[in-house]
This record gives sequence, structure tokens and C-alpha cells, in this order.
Amino acid sequence: MIELKGTLIERLEQAINMVCSEVTNEEIEHFYGIYENAGIMPSLAAVNFFKKYGGAYRDNYIMLPNPKHNADIFFKCYGKYEDGDLEYAAQYLDVVKEVAKQDVCPVALIGYQSPADVFIDENGLLYCMYEFKEEIDVFKTPAEILELYLKNDVPIGVDKKPEKTSYD
Repeated sequence: MIELKGTLIERLEQAINMVCSEVTNEEIEHFYGIYENAGIMPSLAAVNFFKKYGGAYRDNYIMLPNPKHNADIFFKCYGKYEDGDLEYAAQYLDVVKEVAKQDVCPVALIGYQSPADVFIDENGLLYCMYEFKEEIDVFKTPAEILELYLKNDVPIGVDKKPEKTSYD
């Protein structure tokens, strides 16, 4: 385990940098295909977000004081999986666009236990819609989003994901 130090936001910034690995060209092509299938043209900001964060949780994960809660942290870019999450978020495009006063694009689910649907505007600002409140919050970074959720459960480290076995 790599221990995290500093304030909550500093720990989250360190952790996110450590859990995000580089995406491949094949993953970028897959990203475009998923968005195309959903009828969404990804913005340049959305593509750049995916390139930076699309490899989240591939090899490493954020550790909380209670290990049972580690799996409750969500950092999932929509362009990785064809599971309906992108289509679900897309139904709120007009609502978020009205708040942002510019075009937005859904990019991820980020949070803890009940994650936010995250949209990005043309300038890289992140707009979050939640199941548990009606307001849309605006953040500059994914770390700021997680900070909202983890004020009482400060991450202690980052560790490698266990190797999958034939029994998994």
C-alpha cells in the first residue's frame, strides 16, 4: 500500500493520479463507438477527460480506513462499458445544459455509494447530478467531487488490485 498524506483534497488528488492508468488507442476507439451507439457526439473536453481518467481503477484502488467500504467508491467513465449508464445520463443533457448555459457531455459516474452523474462543459467544468438532491453542483476536478462524499471517510492509501484467479 502507498500511504496518502495531507488534507482530504490533497489525498484525493494524489490517489486519483495513482489509480488512473493511460488508456490505449483501442480503448479510445471503443469510447467513440459507445458514444456513437448512444447517439451522442462526444465533445473535445469529454474525449480529453476520458484520455486522462478512462483508466481509473484498472490496476489500483483507493483505500479507506474501513476496507469494507473500498468498493463503494465509484470512478467510472461512461466510454468504457456498454451498460446503459451513458444512455441514462443522456436523458438529463438538456437539464444540465440549461444550468451550464453551454453544451455539455456526460462523462462519468463519480462518488461514494450513490455516485453523481457527471457532465463536462466545453471549458472542462464538471456538473454533477445526484439521486439524493435536486441541485446540480459544479466542480473543477474529480477530486473535488469525491471530497464532497468522503469528508467523514478520509482515504488512507492506494493499493494494487488483487490478481484475478481462475476461481474469481
